[in-house]
Amino acid sequence: MPTPFLSIVIPCLDAVSWIDETLASVQRELEGTSFEIVVADGGSTDGTRERLRDAGVLLLEEPDNSLYEGVNRAVAAASGEYVLW
Repeated sequence: MPTPFLSIVIPCLDAVSWIDETLASVQRELEGTSFEIVVADGGSTDGTRERLRDAGVLLLEEPDNSLYEGVNRAVAAASGEYVLW
């Protein structure tokens, strides 16, 4: 698979109520661009992880100690030429 131009990093925790719209918004805005979405879930218990498993994203499912730890994990896993948070 070719290297994506952009990696979009999304940290989340218990985000089931807004994650679908977030992913749809990214996909609309970047249509025609080579990109990946990397989601760092910090241990959601509301169904977020289950929803993301079939969403076509790179899902990192590890508890973390802070938002920034999740962002750093996602950035480390990103493969795009540029990373956006």
